[in-house]
Amino acid sequence: MSAIDLSSYFGFGAITLLTGNILIGLLLSTKYNPVRHWPHRRVNTLGALALYLLIATVVTSYFRFEVGRRIWKPLHFATYALFVLYAVHGILTDPNLKDLPIDPLDGGKVYIELCVLVVIVAIGLRVRWQLRRPPPRQHRPKSSRPHPRHATADAAR
Repeated sequence: MSAIDLSSYFGFGAITLLTGNILIGLLLSTKYNPVRHWPHRRVNTLGALALYLLIATVVTSYFRFEVGRRIWKPLHFATYALFVLYAVHGILTDPNLKDLPIDPLDGGKVYIELCVLVVIVAIGLRVRWQLRRPPPRQHRPKSSRPHPRHATADAAR
């Protein structure tokens, strides 16, 4: 097994994990509860840029409470850009690095294309789910008069 083959296998593993990460994130954004709904019941340059984004996402995920949700969440959404960069890299790169024409029906390319298709369908379903939800309730501005419960306590003093 050559280093190029090993690199390809790690790449397939990475796209698989990234696809799973995006799918889980989309499920969680719909308030999906895996305990209730899970079937088991309980239970080259672009590539380098994608790697750096992945490292940044993983590191910030470990420190998300220290960083704070306001900063962490936009950084975490970098996985969508990461997925695009990684998919383009995987589809347009010759697996043997010999600058041969790209075969879109190569087994590895088809796998990456299927991962892209699954993510696109899942994003479409997530958007459709969001559009079918009722609009969020509007909160009324707080009035300047005291709450009745507090007014009674103030009068008793």
